[in-house]
Amino acid sequence: MKKHRSGSSFYTFCEYAGAGLLLFLTLILPLKFGGLAAMPEAAGYFPEEALQWLLVTFPVPLFGMISALALLLLLPLFFRMPVKNCFSLYSIGWTAALPLAAVWGCWRSPYSFYSLPMCWYLLGISLWFWGVRILTVADSKWKNPFFNCFGISVILVLLSCFYQWFWGLDNTLNYVMTYESNSLQLSEAMLAKLADRRLYGPMASANLLSGFMLAAIPVFVVVCGKWSRNFEPQKLSLQIFCLAALLTSVSCLALTKTRGAFAAALAVAALAVFSYRQVKAKYKILLAGVIFFCAVAGAWYIQKAGRGFSSAGERVDYLQTCAGMIADQPLAGHGWGSFFYHHMEHKTTSTDEAARDPHNIAASFAVADRSGAADGAWVVEAVEKPL
Repeated sequence: MKKHRSGSSFYTFCEYAGAGLLLFLTLILPLKFGGLAAMPEAAGYFPEEALQWLLVTFPVPLFGMISALALLLLLPLFFRMPVKNCFSLYSIGWTAALPLAAVWGCWRSPYSFYSLPMCWYLLGISLWFWGVRILTVADSKWKNPFFNCFGISVILVLLSCFYQWFWGLDNTLNYVMTYESNSLQLSEAMLAKLADRRLYGPMASANLLSGFMLAAIPVFVVVCGKWSRNFEPQKLSLQIFCLAALLTSVSCLALTKTRGAFAAALAVAALAVFSYRQVKAKYKILLAGVIFFCAVAGAWYIQKAGRGFSSAGERVDYLQTCAGMIADQPLAGHGWGSFFYHHMEHKTTSTDEAARDPHNIAASFAVADRSGAADGAWVVEAVEKPL
């Protein structure tokens, strides 16, 4: 009996220790690992110095190390999982495709300074995903803690973004003016970035933030709906919580002024409306009109905000470079970091823009930039289902 208790205690310790590490990573995942919190306003809104210190000084490579430790602790739970969940196509996509893309792309790349960090990054994501999957499939009680943790993380991202919009961008501008008053020169790229008031929050760029918000908004609204069950009357609480979550997150997405995210949101809305059979035809027509109006209004807003559509030619040029790369190496690929050199050699536009990647996740993985079309197909499968 004592031996049984000792074994049970060991498994319980491993389960809770691994879950604690994964919940910690889930909380700070969008706050830290979407970019480097180095701008003056990045952590200024946090009331606790400990959290400021954590976000600014936490070493990014620790993400993969902590994920590996959590997965090691959760290995005993692996044997409780149903076989169909262990080896489903969805699981294999995340656990096999990303490491394969990482290692193969690193081996094919002659640019170790770029390929090695990307290899570690993709391996870390795969380890984190597999740890979360083992934990939630082996015991469903962990699903709600992960949803709650992610919801809190999204709230912190929104706080960061709104602080930046109302105060942070001005603080950064004052910071730069102080530099200029001391006769310190700043690059034209930096000055252009400051003149373009776009939200990026804790992320490295507005594009990263908009991509995160597109994926996070549906989950965040659902999580807020679950939180509303703790308040009475439940029906009114549900409406208030979901509406507040939707308005704040969509406002944040709009203030990134990202054209691709706006187009993607409309495309997803259109697909959702027209693929749902229970929606009557007259409502589909009405909703189609609303989506068309939003597209026109969004195009007007983008043009009025000074963003314009002039960079569309650059995006097409990126894809042309990718097409040439995949024709050259359709299966083996060129490896991590190769796009920049191929694009600068074969670009057709006259601009001085030097892109390090195609600005498109499908082109980055499924096309020859990373590790070949065959491996890229697995990566596309891995991200297709959650999207």
